[in-house]
Amino acid sequence: MIKEITNFQFEGKKTTMLITDEYHRFKFIEGNRNPELASGTNAHARQIMESIKEHGYLLNFVKVNEDWGIVDGQHSFTALRELQLPVYVVKIHGYHDREIQIRIGTNLITLIFGLQWV
Repeated sequence: MIKEITNFQFEGKKTTMLITDEYHRFKFIEGNRNPELASGTNAHARQIMESIKEHGYLLNFVKVNEDWGIVDGQHSFTALRELQLPVYVVKIHGYHDREIQIRIGTNLITLIFGLQWV
């Protein structure tokens, strides 16, 4: 299931906020940190899982490009997938490389929470 929450423009790019449990759509971007739990060595993703189990799921958007490549939030995605919880997504069209991490990080969160929802 993919549920669209809203659309808006971010830096002139079509941006969509979604919620989904279709984990197969997501891709890890080559060169980005590998959060996979299979090796049992990813402490950060495991810490996120333990925090979710203990405190509940605090809303944290996973940022993806138009091809569902995870730009930011790969550890959160891995934890949510492992726990079979829905993933909140910010999908920005038109970005295809890692430079998006620098461009959207904090600025996008500020934009999202600065929007006036009508």
